[in-house]
Amino acid sequence: VIPRGLMPDRDGRWGLGIGTRLEQSPYRGESGSADLYPILTYEGKRAYLRGTRGGLRLIDTPSFQLEAVAQGRLTN
Repeated sequence: VIPRGLMPDRDGRWGLGIGTRLEQSPYRGESGSADLYPILTYEGKRAYLRGTRGGLRLIDTPSFQLEAVAQGRLTN
């Protein structure tokens, strides 16, 4: 269960987009690859999601900030 203070804000901003990843093979005669993937963004007062990276603002004062951050990797 997520504590109520860490849940996304109702007044946060959401966004949806499409990203692409292009890769060329270093080997002659081999083709590269291309991927399309959705990008979801959220920016709230205490939490954010920016594509494959997200975080929680645990302490946010004018003189000190502490965040918990996680990031995923795109692999084939």
